[in-house]
Amino acid sequence: MVKLSDRYPWFKKYEFLWDNFFSQSAFSRPPQSLLWNGQVGLGLVEYAREMAVRWISNPADILWIAPEEGASVIKIEQIRALIDFMCLKTFSGIHRLVVIENAESMNVNAQNALLKILEEPPQNAFIWLISHHPETLLPTIRSRCQQWVFFAEFHEAASYFKQHFPEDSPEALWDGCHFGPLNVSRERQALEKSILNQLKQSVSAIQFAEYYLQKEKKNFDVLCDFFYAWALDWYRFQWGVQLRTFKNEESWFAEYPFCPFRNRKMNDFIKKLTQIKRVKSQGISLNAELMLEDLLIDWKKL
Repeated sequence: MVKLSDRYPWFKKYEFLWDNFFSQSAFSRPPQSLLWNGQVGLGLVEYAREMAVRWISNPADILWIAPEEGASVIKIEQIRALIDFMCLKTFSGIHRLVVIENAESMNVNAQNALLKILEEPPQNAFIWLISHHPETLLPTIRSRCQQWVFFAEFHEAASYFKQHFPEDSPEALWDGCHFGPLNVSRERQALEKSILNQLKQSVSAIQFAEYYLQKEKKNFDVLCDFFYAWALDWYRFQWGVQLRTFKNEESWFAEYPFCPFRNRKMNDFIKKLTQIKRVKSQGISLNAELMLEDLLIDWKKL
């Protein structure tokens, strides 16, 4: 069975926590209330699901609490249902677990209601709170939970980036992911869609550079990576190989058919991108806006 830590390397360093937790569960008593604290983009909910299933044999003994569809807060009615659930007899006869996703989304009434069960939890009933902003929880809730702090380090994120974004700079991706490597996927998809729409609308080079560097405040390296990935996918399309980054844009690439002239221009375009990356890696300062305008002018000539 593949562990989540094999997909998300930053979780490997926490295996000892689970070794201790499962050991306590078998021979003594693990902490009844845990507060999971970590940045958005780590995959904490996925990790909690994996560990919950590894620990609790019967899914009926696990309750997941999150804001209801269309709502932004966890309401007191949900916490009351949680309390009722915790007081029931377990199906497995061992443990019963409640996991609260986005615990910071509990309103004040819900937090006060939860506090009562945290003060005197039923025997063999456990609560895990997952929060990206635990400072917004009541201090009394935080004080009654054992806190586990999760984070990703650069070398762990770089391992993930090299597997999923092999053509991009790990440093640039790390700078833009806000310490949550999984944010890259979400932000990357949104950015790619936005850039594609801009390019298809034939915006001017000046407008393009101004929009992404000033208004959207996007990292110049990330924009270079976009064009580099586009150029490589153009070659893949010409060779009949599956596209890697722009998988749904075959019709757009078809508008740029292969010809000797375009091939030379594409080679020059990639060389310029590679040169820019090399210069940046040497710490040489570049005028990002002018460079991006220049790149877009070259791209329009393809």
